[in-house]
Amino acid sequence: MLKVSGISKTYGDNLVLSNISFNLNKGDRAALIGPNGCGKTTLLRIITRLEQPDEGNFEFNPPGLRLGYLPQGIGFDENLTISKYLDQIIGGLDDLSRQLESLSKEITENPDDLVLQQTYDEVLSQIQAASISDNQRP
Repeated sequence: MLKVSGISKTYGDNLVLSNISFNLNKGDRAALIGPNGCGKTTLLRIITRLEQPDEGNFEFNPPGLRLGYLPQGIGFDENLTISKYLDQIIGGLDDLSRQLESLSKEITENPDDLVLQQTYDEVLSQIQAASISDNQRP
């Protein structure tokens, strides 16, 4: 369960979120829909603890509940060209796939290991980024 209570957030004079409250129970599904700039990503970044709200709070029940979040954009190293970045990702895709398979087996044996879960999520994100990049490559 996720309980969000009175979340508000501003950036300078720009009010992005104002007194947002809701509950999501086990089995619930939700979608965040709205125009660009209305606060969808900001709310997700707050819930994933990547940003702090100006007001309000949220809680997970159970407290160790795992939340996945895949950001909208991919961050690039300023010193890499796009071509070099794609070559690095695509060249390592087979290695990432093997690593993901190994992590899957480890998580099956240790489902409560948060480090394993985080590593799995990171490797999966890298594979997804590589797949998107590979499909857009000429």
